[in-house]
Amino acid sequence: MFRDMNNPCNQWVKKNILKQQYNEFCIVSYSFEDTDRCLLTSSTSEGPFYLKNSMIRKDVREDQYGVDLLLRLRVVDVKGCRPICGLAVDIWNSNACGVYSGFSGYENSSFAPGQTATPTDHKTFLRGRQFTDVNGMVEFLTIIPAWYHLRTPHIHIKIIDGLKEILTTQLFFPQELTYEIESLPPYNSRQLSPYINENDFVLTLSHGVQGGWPKFTKWGERYYMGTLTIGVDYGNTLMPSPKSN
Repeated sequence: MFRDMNNPCNQWVKKNILKQQYNEFCIVSYSFEDTDRCLLTSSTSEGPFYLKNSMIRKDVREDQYGVDLLLRLRVVDVKGCRPICGLAVDIWNSNACGVYSGFSGYENSSFAPGQTATPTDHKTFLRGRQFTDVNGMVEFLTIIPAWYHLRTPHIHIKIIDGLKEILTTQLFFPQELTYEIESLPPYNSRQLSPYINENDFVLTLSHGVQGGWPKFTKWGERYYMGTLTIGVDYGNTLMPSPKSN
């Protein structure tokens, strides 16, 4: 039997397509580093830990220690893959202990899926907002997050145009990279994660999250760069997304 090599799901391409397989899912993402191609990025749940009015800043780390990640995102209209200028891009992710700022009073094991969290503190680490430039680009300096109850490591993204929500999604890491990060301090102060990409319920419900897998380049033992093209249907306005983890 011959594979259709024009189908990106049948290609193992190092440069311009990142492929991940989870059971029946075929996942494709594009990085602007390697190609001008784009696809419509899957939406996901917002999760319980979103806070409005994030500070406008590139470096969101504050005092959080971990493996540094320079996250470079290009937001394009999926119709023609043209960059979109002036969109607000919010990111938020957990720290190396699986804790979100604003919600440090929650213990991972006690948080129920689908529950809306009430803030417990005024901390702001690992949250920020940037606006896309004429090339559709934003950059954030964060750390690679850790797992927490029911969830594999991930980064939340919300894209807003004025008062309109354009996209809410989550970005994920190759499992091999997650294992490598978990072997380093301070991540290795916790047990190995029982939650991996293969059993993450958001990945399952969202059929693997098309377009949600950055290309990662290692710049040092404790420094990575992630690049990704995010495709949005700019002509449509999304309703607020359902709450989940």
